[in-house]
Formats: sequence, C-alpha cells, structure tokens
Amino acid sequence: MLLRWLYLSLSLRVLSVMLILFLCWLAGDRLVVFPVSQQVASIAARQQAQQRACIHALASLHQLGAARLLLAKRAVSQTLLLAHHTAVFALEELVSHSRGGKLLSWQPDRQGEVLILKLNWSQLQRVLAYLKTLAAHIEIPHLIIRQDAGDLILTITVSRPDEKE
Repeated sequence: MLLRWLYLSLSLRVLSVMLILFLCWLAGDRLVVFPVSQQVASIAARQQAQQRACIHALASLHQLGAARLLLAKRAVSQTLLLAHHTAVFALEELVSHSRGGKLLSWQPDRQGEVLILKLNWSQLQRVLAYLKTLAAHIEIPHLIIRQDAGDLILTITVSRPDEKE
C-alpha cells in the first residue's frame, strides 16, 4: 500500500497528505472545540435564566411598601451577587488559571472528564487553588501528580454531582 502511494505523482501525494491533515483538523474541531462551546453555551443560558428570575422577582417586589421594598431589594441584591459568584467548572477557566500550563489530554465521558496537564510548581498551585473554589460543585475522584523531566504531570478526573444519574 505504501509502495503504491510512493509511485503516485507528487501532486497526488501532496493532495492526499493535505486531505489527511484536513480530516485530522476537522476531527479535532468536533471532538474538542464543539463540546467546550456547548458547555459555555449551557452556562450562559443558566446565568440568563437566573438573571431573568431575579429581575422578575424585583419587579414583583416594587408593589410592596417602602420599608419592605428596601429589605426585599437587599435580599435580591444578595441573591444576584450569589448567583454571579456561583462557580462552574469550565475547561477554558482551568487552562487559563494554569497561566501557561499545557493541556496534554482531555477525555470527557459519562463518569466525568479526565484531564492531563503539564505544569510547573506555581502553575500546579494555581490550578489546585481554582479547583478548591469549585469544591462545592465538582468531585475529583482521581488526582495523580508525577514528575517528568523537570515538569509536573497532573492527571485528574473531574465529575459534576448534578450530572450523575
């Protein structure tokens, strides 16, 4: 098979290599970028729904008396602040918190997401601090840190308790 390919003209060989590279790019786009963008869209939709609910609650509270309105506005502003600071795990956030860390592998499945990151010590500390802020929203059943030629390889499995059936 390889010998047949070598006997093809140069233009056909170049065209076949370009086709293979295009198919690899297309598969990478569908397997990595598309699921991440779906997660971002889901988070944005959830935040918009929370914002609409708070606005609706505020509008209904305007019918109350002045003293009760002041207390109600305070409660709504606290709810909005809490909804704004609700942390949700996102792959882009994890990689950005590593500040230069390299994502070696990402495998989402029904039990969670398996991530392998190449980091230095300070990047590892930032990633662990970010994961700590999400402790109420995610579970990390597996976490392995190993050293590889001066760098640290972090392998973690992240799952969301609300997505388990």
